[in-house]
Amino acid sequence: MGDIEINETVVLAAVERAVRHRKPDTPAGVSVWAVREQLGASARSREGRAVRNMLVALEGKGLQRVRRHGALTWELTAAGKRRLSRLRKQGELAVLGESPQHRAWREAHALAEQRLEAFRLALREGAQYTVRLMEEPSPSPGSPDSDVLLEVGERLKRVCWELASAIYCLYEWREPDDAQADHDDHADPGDGQIEDPRERKARRARRMGRRNIRLWDEQPLLAYIGAAIRDQRERRGLTDGELAEQAEVAVDVLARLEAGLLDPGVELLVRVAKALATDASGLVKRAVALEELAPAP
Repeated sequence: MGDIEINETVVLAAVERAVRHRKPDTPAGVSVWAVREQLGASARSREGRAVRNMLVALEGKGLQRVRRHGALTWELTAAGKRRLSRLRKQGELAVLGESPQHRAWREAHALAEQRLEAFRLALREGAQYTVRLMEEPSPSPGSPDSDVLLEVGERLKRVCWELASAIYCLYEWREPDDAQADHDDHADPGDGQIEDPRERKARRARRMGRRNIRLWDEQPLLAYIGAAIRDQRERRGLTDGELAEQAEVAVDVLARLEAGLLDPGVELLVRVAKALATDASGLVKRAVALEELAPAP
């Protein structure tokens, strides 16, 4: 909530922004939940209750109730819009905090930055495993069996999607401008060059959910241990090769460890910690701290 006081003009401004950020083709009116979300107020909090009471108090004084599919929603009246416009021109309208759409972009951007390399390594390992699988001598004409190949294919598809989603969130999803709604329409500027409408439709379908970081695997503590190791290494100004040499491990093992793809075990963790001039418990404590600071999924 910050320092924003719940008053009439703040609630009117929250309704205005909630309306502006609605998905296209959404019926008029916004829910109490949507207004609270604009103000960062939970339903059970004192501020959340104040928002609901203020919406009721503003009926006929800038807001009107609208029933949509049995649900109660609110929308600005002409008088409410004029009031906001006048306050904005006079510079008397409180600035709202971060919008939900900007927060979603920021959290996805931060998490993608954390997990991108882990996704890259997972895909690389999956591809290398597939190559090894196909190059091994086949004991029979049916080797490897169909279940193995189906499992490999499913995993490769999954890690490809996760990596693609992270790349989109980090590099392709532009920071939202609160002057307009920010919703993924699954389109791309290059789609117009695709002549086959079925292919255009298929591409858009594959982009479904690419902003939803909840669809990624939950990040295990191992990933944060890896992040703690990388953080400490960079603080000490060591390259991955230098740390690997001092800890007496292969560079590719260290890469997997920093990406959260390898359980180091006590012995390896102690060696790496010693090379970083710390101890294993210190790395674990740092990992827990990083986990607590990570954006909520």
